Amino acid sequence: MNKKLVGAGVAVLVVAAVGFASVSMDSGGVGEASELEPAGNWSSVEMTDVNSGETYTVSDLDKPVVVEPFAAWCSTCLRQQKEMAEVQDSADVSFVSLNVDRNEGSEKVRRHAERNDFDWRYSVVSASVLRSLQSQFGPSVVIPPRAPKVVLCDEGTTRLSNGVKSGEKVLEEVENAC
Repeated sequence: MNKKLVGAGVAVLVVAAVGFASVSMDSGGVGEASELEPAGNWSSVEMTDVNSGETYTVSDLDKPVVVEPFAAWCSTCLRQQKEMAEVQDSADVSFVSLNVDRNEGSEKVRRHAERNDFDWRYSVVSASVLRSLQSQFGPSVVIPPRAPKVVLCDEGTTRLSNGVKSGEKVLEEVENAC
C-alpha cells in the first residue's frame, strides 16, 4: 500500500478525532445558555475599537454585552452580524465583535464593518485574549463558522448556544441568561 495514502488516512483520522473531542469537551456549544460564572481575564483586557480608535474593556461596557468571536472571511459570521444589526438600535444590549483570526489585522476588520454598515465595537484580539476565551468557554468559542456568542451580565458571563440566530432570538437568550 502506498505510504503517502496511509499517511493521509492517518492524518484525516487524527483531525476527525481532535474535532470530535473538541466538540464533546466544549462547554455551551449546544442547547441553552450555560450557568453564569465569573468573567475571565479576557473581559478586562484593554482593546481598541477599529471603527473609532477608542480603547475599552468588555467588562466596563453597559451590561448585558453580547460578544461575538468572528472572522472577516466567515460568511456565517456575516449572516449573524446582519441579524444583530437588525435589533441593535432597539435593544438595550451592547454588541462587541472580536476578530479571532490572527491573520486579519485592524484595517481588514475596519473595512469589513464599514462595508456592511456595522457600527458597534469591533476589535482584533491578542493571543492572550484568544487563550483566555478558550480556557473559559472551550475551543469552539474561537471557531467563527460555529457562530459562537458569549454574554456578559451584571452577575457574570455565560456562553449562548452556537449557530446563527435571528436578532430577536439572541435578545431572548440574553434576557433568559441575565
